[in-house]
Amino acid sequence: MNHSDKTPGETAVFSGNPSFKEMVDQTFERLWDKKVQLSIRRIRELEEQLNALELELDMMIKDDGSS
Repeated sequence: MNHSDKTPGETAVFSGNPSFKEMVDQTFERLWDKKVQLSIRRIRELEEQLNALELELDMMIKDDGSS
């Protein structure tokens, strides 16, 4: 099962009698997907903070230039 084969939050169901390797592989994929989701969320949060800082800097420059 590839990470693209499931939707976020989907729980993997082991069909039949999977081997230990299959269980480990699927568990690793789910963990990796979770890490990717958390990384993307963190990047978005940092982008929002950066945008706010850029606006604040622009306002400071504008106020300083009008003196």
